[in-house]
Amino acid sequence: MSDVKSEPLRFVERRKLLRGVAGLSGLPFMQAALAREPNEMPPQAGDRLVFVQGDRKGAVIKVEDLKLGGPQELAFPMDPSTKTVRDGNRLNEVLVIRLKEDAFDGETKPHTGGGVVAYSAICTHQGCDVSQWKTDKNTLLCVCHGTEYDPLQRAAVVFGPAPRRLPILPLSVEGGVLVVAGDDHGCVSSSMPHQSDLAMQAWSMPVVHPANVAEYLEFGLYGWALSRYSGNWVGLTALSEVVESGATVDLDAIAQRVDAWRDAAAVRAATGHEPPADGNLLICCSQPRGDVIIDL
Repeated sequence: MSDVKSEPLRFVERRKLLRGVAGLSGLPFMQAALAREPNEMPPQAGDRLVFVQGDRKGAVIKVEDLKLGGPQELAFPMDPSTKTVRDGNRLNEVLVIRLKEDAFDGETKPHTGGGVVAYSAICTHQGCDVSQWKTDKNTLLCVCHGTEYDPLQRAAVVFGPAPRRLPILPLSVEGGVLVVAGDDHGCVSSSMPHQSDLAMQAWSMPVVHPANVAEYLEFGLYGWALSRYSGNWVGLTALSEVVESGATVDLDAIAQRVDAWRDAAAVRAATGHEPPADGNLLICCSQPRGDVIIDL
């Protein structure tokens, strides 16, 4: 339900006259851009990412599947409508890693989703897989010739012979439904009183009831989180008495309480509850980048 979304990366060939290929969409590789078969096409808008190997090969990767602080997982994009995994071209392979959201630098953070960042898994030196994680330095490692990339700084090269950083595949978090119902019990701006929460309960929707301005922020965030975890639509009542009021809100206090919420893995461990497969944050592709330069 909640997704992390992407569109293809753009690249520019650094050869004389560019030979008409500048601006082609796709992963930063000519072969990917020219692919025709669905499983060879580069990542498209809305693609999910799936595991490349292991017992969960082909399964959609969720945010909570990734251990906070690394290591990375290798992935291929998948068309969610046709279930076509784009594994027909090795150059479509990407790596995803989950890190603390406040640790990313200003250039990298806008392209992350839920603390997850995605880069091409192909080393820019000689095309080996960037498949290892150095826990002592928190860097992505290509074992072929020892190049290390810093995932917090848009995969900048911090050691080794690679000439440039890894191309980034921007991600975004989407999904979850928060149904806001404006109720006017006193008929201040409507011809008759109405109460929406009973209807939402009849539809088996959880309902949150903010009682002041501050709770609109906190309960709204909680409603989004609950919807993304459970797969349900969540209702939020907007009473005219509260909507038309004012207050001074301590945003730092709200942020501290929100940061203390348990994540999906902790909820499952404490309750034994298993949410539906489509109720969690999924990783998928977002906006294109136009500044990746690749030598062919």
